[in-house]
Amino acid sequence: KGIVSGMTDTTFVPNGKLAYGQALKLIVVGLGKGEQAITGSHWASGYLTFAKNEKWLDKDVDLNPPITRLAFCQIAAKAKGLTEQPASNPFKDCADTDVLALVNAGIINGMTETTFSPDTILTRAQISKIISGLIK
Repeated sequence: KGIVSGMTDTTFVPNGKLAYGQALKLIVVGLGKGEQAITGSHWASGYLTFAKNEKWLDKDVDLNPPITRLAFCQIAAKAKGLTEQPASNPFKDCADTDVLALVNAGIINGMTETTFSPDTILTRAQISKIISGLIK
């Protein structure tokens, strides 16, 4: 669907880290909200402005560093309007309601059956799978 592309014309870099700004763009574009015009000094500033206006985020964030699995899920669940929780929490390392809403919807799973690894940096391969689930 043209949402995720390679780092170059011939490489995808599946284990590459995903920056916060890149993640915001993928959520916004993946959910059909379109390209956003730049609203500040960063190329992804328009996506941040959009996310804040939609109440997916309630603060400014640095768009350059890699995004964690937890931070991404906190935005994605709000973007999809997901709140329903599973009957029980499968993770011993994360009880975040946004994470659990995405798990309940079948959009994301843990790194293992009992760990989510919320502070782990999201990779390009992981985001591709998650975005696929978000747009269904």
